[in-house]
Amino acid sequence: MPDFQVLINPEIAAFYFRSMFEGTRGLNTLPQKLRQFLLDQPETTQDLHVVSVILKDGRVFEDVAISHCSLVAAVRGHAHVPFDAKDISELRVTHRRWGFGQQAKPS
Repeated sequence: MPDFQVLINPEIAAFYFRSMFEGTRGLNTLPQKLRQFLLDQPETTQDLHVVSVILKDGRVFEDVAISHCSLVAAVRGHAHVPFDAKDISELRVTHRRWGFGQQAKPS
């Protein structure tokens, strides 16, 4: 199976639509400094980076998908992104792959 099919599936597309059109929640976009960091890093697959996220409060999320160097799209094991991108202090590109939407738990 091609890499993009492993990483992108209909649940991610649905997330984008909900985020853009529901109006109840804005897009969870990275601060400019972190966007610039990802622009200088190789992509995991087209328009997607898989990273570890370190939050300002010390929590770490190991498998996070960032789309187009700006949108926090998914967190492995969570139905929704359980943090706000403005609370990220550091990103570490890991390129670790997984099937989005599988084994999701409530956030």
